[in-house]
Amino acid sequence: MNIQIPDSIKIGGYVYEIVSDKETDEVLDAGGLVGQACHDDCIIKIKKEMNDQLRVNTFLHETLHCIDQVFNGNKLDEDTINVIANGLHQVIKQLQEDDF
Repeated sequence: MNIQIPDSIKIGGYVYEIVSDKETDEVLDAGGLVGQACHDDCIIKIKKEMNDQLRVNTFLHETLHCIDQVFNGNKLDEDTINVIANGLHQVIKQLQEDDF
């Protein structure tokens, strides 16, 4: 079972559009990025041309940036976001694979 990345996600009172297409890839590639969260525009950009596991991890990572912005005043540093995203990705994958 794969984690499906939605077209949008609600975080607090904001609806973030998830964008992943060729044009987004070009913008992200120019900045050396695989994802980007923009709170001002309520957009999460995710590179389309990468494997599913990396796309899901990037989605979780950028979503955590939005959660941090909305609920925590943008206080988490990049390393903390990475650790939480990686841990959350592992737990979600395990829950999908195991019978509980």
